[in-house]
This record gives sequence, C-alpha cells and structure tokens, in this order.
Amino acid sequence: MGRTVAIAGTLCAAAAVVGCSNLRSATPPLPGPAPPFSGAGTLTQPPAWWRAFEEPALDAQVGRAFAGNHPLAAGLQRVFAAQAVARREASDLFPDLDGLVGAGADLRTNLPDNGDFTLAYAMTYPVDLWGEIEARVQARELAASATWEDYQAVALTLAADVAGAWFSLVE
Repeated sequence: MGRTVAIAGTLCAAAAVVGCSNLRSATPPLPGPAPPFSGAGTLTQPPAWWRAFEEPALDAQVGRAFAGNHPLAAGLQRVFAAQAVARREASDLFPDLDGLVGAGADLRTNLPDNGDFTLAYAMTYPVDLWGEIEARVQARELAASATWEDYQAVALTLAADVAGAWFSLVE
C-alpha cells in the first residue's frame, strides 16, 4: 500500500510540473500581416438599380412587387417606430415643462368675481453627468439605422427576386 501511495504521489507531482510548463516552444509562429481586403462591396447601388436595364416591363413588375408586399410595408413601419423611439429618447436631453391651468366658481353665489383661478408650472431637467442619456440616444439611433438597413436588404432581395424571375421568363 505504501508503494501505491508513493507512485500516486509521484504521478501527481509529474502532472503538476507538466501542466505548469511553458508551452511557447510548441506553438507555431504567427503568420505575417493579413492581406488587405479586396475592393468588393465598396460600390453602392443606386436605389432603383433595375432601371439600368432600361426595360419598362421590368420596372413595372418591380413596382407592383413593392406596392403589394405586406412584409416590406411592415418593415417600413418598423423603421418609423424605431425612429420615433430614438426621438423620444433624445427628448430627455431637453427640460420637461409641466403646467396646470384651472378655474372654478362658487356655485352658491352668482357673483362674477368670486371664482378661483389656478396657474402652476414645474420644470425639470435631468443632469446627465455620466452620459447615460446620450448613450441611450446613440443606442436608439443605431438601432433605427440597423432597422433601416434591414428594410433596405429586404427591398433589395425582393427587387433581385423579381428581376431574376423576369429575366428567366424573358429568356
């Protein structure tokens, strides 16, 4: 039994030494600098790229696809909603002004100068010491921008599908 404990202790010590050893020599050297990116994706397409084919029938088909596409219309509404949320967040950068105007009269007497008038207002302004409001505004603006890009991707895909089908039919 004493021999088994000695062997187990030796194995544990060896495992600890091997586990903590420096493996830098076993790692391959880093490759040189990465090659530069290609120029692909740097050109922007015009909004109505299919008009470059100068085919009025294709233009009409894409127009019909845009007009009758409910997911595309819903995407545009999501863009408007995201922009409205961004504007709402930006309104926190300005002071809030609340007001109250009231008038009352004593119904027991019919005297005209016996009424009560109330005029009250309150103004609050959150001081943005740590930039929380500005960060929320920026986050909402970026979310609105991403929603717009999603809408553009759906519109581009729809136009490409219609143009592809149209060219297949013409062919």
